[in-house]
Amino acid sequence: MNGASFHGYTRNISNDRVFIGSYNTASQNRTGALPGVGDTGLIRLRYKNGDQSDSLVTRCRLTHVTADGIGLYANFSDLPEKKYNAFDKIMKTNSSTIVL
Repeated sequence: MNGASFHGYTRNISNDRVFIGSYNTASQNRTGALPGVGDTGLIRLRYKNGDQSDSLVTRCRLTHVTADGIGLYANFSDLPEKKYNAFDKIMKTNSSTIVL
């Protein structure tokens, strides 16, 4: 997404979509230019595996931008098996703290 970097919290997530909430989407972007719908990039989701911090990273495409966040299509199915298992457990338990 043209070097853009956003930080926020997951407000809504499904098997292939995620909405990242942010209090001010425009100010989160370090490049100064808002990305456009259709731009591609990477998404990193952080979670706890037991007492250890972990994360998963996959490709994504911007689907919409609002004043309070960004919507993404994410290729979670492309994750390596171990990471996909973590994602699947997060989805099934509705928790960002899991034990694999």
